[in-house]
Amino acid sequence: MSLNSENTYCLNINGMISNGVLNMNFGYNYKEYNEETIKEISNNYKNNLVNIINYCLSKEKTELTPTDLGDSNLTIDQLDILNLKYRNKGLEIKNIYSLTPMQMGMLFHALKDKESSSYFEQSILTLKGEIDLNTFERSFNKVIERYDILRTVFVYENVDKPKQIVFKERKTKISYEDISQLSNESKESYIENFISKDKEKGFSLEKDLLIRMSILKVEKDKYEVVWSFHHILMDGWCLNIIMNDFFNIYSQLQEEKSIEIPKVTPYIEYIKWLEDRKKLNNEGEEYWRSYLSCYEDVAGIPISTKRHKEEKYELKELKFVINKEKTKKLERIVKTEQVTMNTIIQAVWGILLQRYNNIDDVVFGTVVSGRNANIEGIDRMVGLFINTIPVRIKTESGMSF
Repeated sequence: MSLNSENTYCLNINGMISNGVLNMNFGYNYKEYNEETIKEISNNYKNNLVNIINYCLSKEKTELTPTDLGDSNLTIDQLDILNLKYRNKGLEIKNIYSLTPMQMGMLFHALKDKESSSYFEQSILTLKGEIDLNTFERSFNKVIERYDILRTVFVYENVDKPKQIVFKERKTKISYEDISQLSNESKESYIENFISKDKEKGFSLEKDLLIRMSILKVEKDKYEVVWSFHHILMDGWCLNIIMNDFFNIYSQLQEEKSIEIPKVTPYIEYIKWLEDRKKLNNEGEEYWRSYLSCYEDVAGIPISTKRHKEEKYELKELKFVINKEKTKKLERIVKTEQVTMNTIIQAVWGILLQRYNNIDDVVFGTVVSGRNANIEGIDRMVGLFINTIPVRIKTESGMSF
């Protein structure tokens, strides 16, 4: 830079740390300011800086801002409310971030019908052999410690948009009951009733640990283990990951070994990937707009006219088995057409919807794993990755099926 060049600004303030000392330089246009004014400004700056330093040094604990916790859209006042709310319960916030679109959908439905158990998931295991209850509980807490998503709650009050909050630490107790003295008939009834009550208990998304374990001892060396969790936390893919980790940790603790399991990528990395993808391009949106262009119908299943609109939604399942003969025929079609069995089933469902609705163009949703993100170790991550995408089945006059 030439010594003869003119300053762009009337006042320039530059800072530099040299040998551990902060040096501030105030450069100014002497035609605009006199020396006394600049001295006054620099002294005021120094005094205020020292006041800020002294205030920070006097704090016993570091106070984090929303940006430090991962959410720059949260205000300081909102963060203060959340900190106060959870510190009173002995919980310290580690991260705060937005919900994925799928999580937002689940939260919406959960709040719309708080009595519904649609997103309450249960997995029942039968274990044979003696178990160490204390080690079982330690192992379960180690799994919760391992995965951030398992220490997460979902807040929707006192915030502009719903947020998920990860706590630094959260521990739980395993519910245990011994029903081995009951008759076989009473045991079955007790277990069925226990599972039903566990489901009725549900979860509070804003305060509860959204995963729990219960153990019922049914015989000397036989146990029924009930894993319950809210679907907003994770999908079915994750259950095997968690269970494998749990029994691996349990085995190592039983043998008094130090726990050795591979590190995992936290769910927040997936949130960041989604947000970056949204900022960078809208190719995905353009693709789906094109895919669904000119579709105006709504495909449905004929239902009884006796059903009222205000009736609550309750999830039920109907399972059936396709016999070997029909399965072999389907497999031959799969081989001939070089498609997957899933494609065949989707085509059949699409044709059925066409006939129900007397139309030749239908759209329905199908669930995909959602683990196509370019994130290292995504196949071992725990969280909600599934997504529902539209499948369009369109036929024309003269086509056979």
